Amino acid sequence: MWWLLHFILGFIRLYLDGVKVLLYQLFNRSFTLPDLPKQNGKVAIVTGGARGIGYEISRHLVSLDMHVVIAGNDEQKGLATVKKIQEELNQGKVEFMYLDLASLTSVRQFVQRYKAKGLPLHILVNNGCVTVLMVHTPRVNWPCCCSPTTCRTSCGSEVTL
Repeated sequence: MWWLLHFILGFIRLYLDGVKVLLYQLFNRSFTLPDLPKQNGKVAIVTGGARGIGYEISRHLVSLDMHVVIAGNDEQKGLATVKKIQEELNQGKVEFMYLDLASLTSVRQFVQRYKAKGLPLHILVNNGCVTVLMVHTPRVNWPCCCSPTTCRTSCGSEVTL
């Protein structure tokens, strides 16, 4: 029973910390987000980077002069996103590569194509997801839903959203 109390107290403490930060941001007008330094020569892969929060992440990384690879399963939307970011920012480098996270074969092909480019990987943003009903997921597809295929480098970062 003590573990339940410990869990609840931890949750309340975390919640109160969030409220404290929110109140600080609301009432302190001088709060600004930090300016990040340029990241020349750094490479990032953003899965699901063609729309939503993935698009904004991709756009921001390109604005920091990073080489951004947008990975997604809608090639038309991905190429349109690349064109839009290039027109808006005129800096950094952005490209699209096809990746279907629901297919382990597609993931392996993506890795092979990426390795063939000879680029290092500094940041991996796991924003893309597999949207399937878990109730109807065959047992053979379960690993694709639970254990994302990711890699880490000695000088890289991994962000899972």
